[in-house]
Parts: sequence; structure tokens; C-alpha cells
Amino acid sequence: MSYILKCPYCGATLEVPDEYKNDKRLHCSLCNKDFDNAVCLSDTQSELHHVQKEPAISDTKLNKKQKQGLWVWGIFICIMLYYCGSFGSGGVPQIGDRVVTTKDTWGAIDEKTFDEIGDALVAGDNIGLYQLSQTGRVKFISKSSTGKVIHGSWTIIQIRFDDGSLYWVNTEYVKKE
Repeated sequence: MSYILKCPYCGATLEVPDEYKNDKRLHCSLCNKDFDNAVCLSDTQSELHHVQKEPAISDTKLNKKQKQGLWVWGIFICIMLYYCGSFGSGGVPQIGDRVVTTKDTWGAIDEKTFDEIGDALVAGDNIGLYQLSQTGRVKFISKSSTGKVIHGSWTIIQIRFDDGSLYWVNTEYVKKE
């Protein structure tokens, strides 16, 4: 059995075991302050409210915001697991995987140049793509080209193609063989 008191400092509702009923001072676990035990000091036990300890599951009840937060974290973890390839054969190809391109795309010699390709494609700058390809920094990679993943992240991977070339490609345009 236990009884309920309110902390005079922070107003927290405290469940106090009966073994502390005769202690003159109690400690609030929420605000870390000590206060007089009103039950011990009063002759009438009017402030004493006995309660039956509920099962431990009541300690895990969550409010609406906490539940929403858990949903958000759960969705985030599922997305992370998907992109890390933890759900079977789906997900982003990992280092050592054999891959095939699913669309015609552009590959870049390094990550910085990959950003330049993206800028040129968004701007519709075919001359810029042509100039990058003339310098050898980018290459047009046709659909069904195959190779092995050498390095990567969630959005781009570096592939050593079967012709010996090494280029960075968007992960949206490749799949595991």
C-alpha cells in the first residue's frame, strides 16, 4: 500500500510507500527538494489517501505527443533500414555488389563533378554537360551497363564498370544484379 501527496514546491503528485509514513521529511524526485511530511505532522489522517499499486503497465502510459514522437521515430528507423539494405534484396547497393543501370544517365569522375552534373541537368544546360564530357570528368552511361560498387552513400555510388571506367552514379538509376 502507499499514499499520495502533492509536492508543495512543484505540485507533483507523489506516490509514497507506507514505510515512509512516519518520516518527518520527504524528498520530491521531480524537483529534488525536501519538504515536511504532512501525514506525519497531522493528527488527523485527512491528507492520507491510500492507493493500491497498479500493475507496472500503468507506468508506461504515454500521452498523445509521446505517441506521435514514437511513430515519427519508428517511421524514421524503417526508412533508415530500407536505405541501408536491411529489408532483403531491396535498398541501396552496398560495396561489392554487382549492379546494372536501369536508365540512361550521366556518371561523374568525382563527387564534386557529380554536383555539377546535377546543376547542369536542372538548368537544362546541355552545353555544360558537353564541356564536362569533353574534359573527361563526366561520361554518358547507357542503360544496362554493369559493374561493381566500389564506394557509396544513400544517394550516389561509385561503380567500376565492366569496361574498366570508374564513375559516380545516382542510386536511383541502378539496381542490384
